[in-house]
Amino acid sequence: GVDCVQGSTSLFVPDVPVVYLVVRRALPREWARFREHHYKDHSIKGTSVAFVGLVEGRLACFTAVTQEALHFVRRGVLSGVWPQDH
Repeated sequence: GVDCVQGSTSLFVPDVPVVYLVVRRALPREWARFREHHYKDHSIKGTSVAFVGLVEGRLACFTAVTQEALHFVRRGVLSGVWPQDH
C-alpha cells in the first residue's frame, strides 16, 4: 500500500497499465481499414491530411483534417440552409 499524507491508513493502488499510442501520417491504403465506419459514405476527400493511431503496433484509430470554406458554419447558420454534404 501507499501511506496517506494525513494518516497511517494504507491505500491499495493497483498497477496501472501503460498504453503507448503512436500517431503518424496515414498511408492512402490504410483508409480501406476504416472506411466502413465513416458516418456518411465510404469516401474521403482527396485533399484530406490523414493520420492513424497505433496501439502496440496495431492500427487503432483514424482521423483526417480537411480545409473547409471560410466561415461555412456561420454562413449556414445565418442562411438556415445547410449544404447537402455537411
